[in-house]
Amino acid sequence: MKAEKEQTTLRLPAELKEDLMREAQELGYSFNEYVLLLIHRARRYQPQ
Repeated sequence: MKAEKEQTTLRLPAELKEDLMREAQELGYSFNEYVLLLIHRARRYQPQ
């Protein structure tokens, strides 16, 4: 069973978006996959 998905608009500074897009491409991810990966990693390291 696939998790439900919702579309969300994220406003980023142009330079940050360009950096993230370049990093994603270098690592072989789509921009969306890479942003989700970064969010997931950041959430794992948040103090409880």
